[in-house]
Amino acid sequence: MNGVTKWVKATQDSADRFFNQDRSLNLTTFTPEHFENFLMYMMNGGKHNVSTLSGYRSALKDAYRQQRMEVPREYMGELKTLFQGLQRVEAESIQDGHERKPGKEPLTFSLYVQLAELSIKQNYNGFIHLFLLTQ
Repeated sequence: MNGVTKWVKATQDSADRFFNQDRSLNLTTFTPEHFENFLMYMMNGGKHNVSTLSGYRSALKDAYRQQRMEVPREYMGELKTLFQGLQRVEAESIQDGHERKPGKEPLTFSLYVQLAELSIKQNYNGFIHLFLLTQ
């Protein structure tokens, strides 16, 4: 839900009203319309595919469960329709030859070199060393 939290803080007026005292998402304030706007924002950014966005839907359902609230039926119906539309748009885009970039971007060679140099210069470099070895 970190992505949702960042989106709320960046795009919503009086963002604090969207959060409970424990900093969890206030599900009475964060409406299905907000979530749909978040999904469209992420989709239009071009870096996320529908399966990634589906993970946010699962996280939202889990947030309802954790707060012991029932997920509104119409909410899930609207989301189901929205995701079917997003999948159709993604499929048409791929079919038209527009390539989506699912997954993570590979590490560039220049960044790899910078990380290696940083790893050598630092006293504690265990994590960076492990990361570079596993690439």
